[in-house]
Amino acid sequence: MEERRKLHNLPILFLTNFDREVEINFSTSMLILVLQIEKQSNCQKETISANSKKIFYEMNDTIPC
Repeated sequence: MEERRKLHNLPILFLTNFDREVEINFSTSMLILVLQIEKQSNCQKETISANSKKIFYEMNDTIPC
């Protein structure tokens, strides 16, 4: 259902799937950011969650709907 590639032994771990969701995991002492970029299915803008803060993320390259 969901394919993800993991890059081990790196300070930053990128997980990607076909919904264009990107998770960037830093070391335990740093923040864990979950970036949900415009999904191909509905092309809606998503937000970046960093702790309790929400930051709007605008893509330079948009996906044609």
